[in-house]
Amino acid sequence: MAVPVRMTPLPRDFRVPRLLAQHSAAATIPATMVVFLAGLVFVIVFQFPLAYLAAGALLGFGNAGCRVARMSQLMHVVPNEVMGRVGGFYNVFDRVFRTVLVFAMGIIDSHGPPAGFILLAAVLLVALAGVMQSRQAIRPAMAAAPA
Repeated sequence: MAVPVRMTPLPRDFRVPRLLAQHSAAATIPATMVVFLAGLVFVIVFQFPLAYLAAGALLGFGNAGCRVARMSQLMHVVPNEVMGRVGGFYNVFDRVFRTVLVFAMGIIDSHGPPAGFILLAAVLLVALAGVMQSRQAIRPAMAAAPA
């Protein structure tokens, strides 16, 4: 008799909802950004097919984890009365920044794909520095937010 086995792509302790339950969203966001950065570094340094598969897993987990943690953070910190406006602001900012990055990816034509990944890694490092700086401002709001 076959025993049903549930296969999951990630170990139980590394799923985003569990990370959010064990740690705060403010602690999970930088961690998942570092995972995404590790994926970018993997793509830049190792240029063979198996490395791209590993980098894809890191990039996917880092991107999804950061998005989920960021939305969780917003839901806990931002009052419901202004949530739509704050969400709209971030959506507009996201679209404008993506457009700027698409134009900046012209560097790929002149310097090749690794230059594009290096540019993305530099942008991520700046964003990670901003997240680390803003954690001090978020702590009082997270302490005051209802559980």
